[in-house]
Amino acid sequence: MSKVGQRDFAVCAYCSETATVRWACKACRASIVMLQTRSGKWMPVDKETYNHGDVTFDAKQHRSHFATCPKADKFRRKETPTSAQG
Repeated sequence: MSKVGQRDFAVCAYCSETATVRWACKACRASIVMLQTRSGKWMPVDKETYNHGDVTFDAKQHRSHFATCPKADKFRRKETPTSAQG
């Protein structure tokens, strides 16, 4: 297992794909998996919607943990005011 940024990754022993390690949500302790979005960002996903070998977030298949976590607001980014307010 190697560190990439602040995330833990491993190579799947079954399919040799890069897979994310299962985590526990820091706020509610639910089991989650981090999957990469098409834009390269990381999305916490409820473990129940994850299938072995999934690497990329698919909105039709996976459920974002932000939608189910009772403490999701703790992790939301604050909006920054734009300079073009008028």
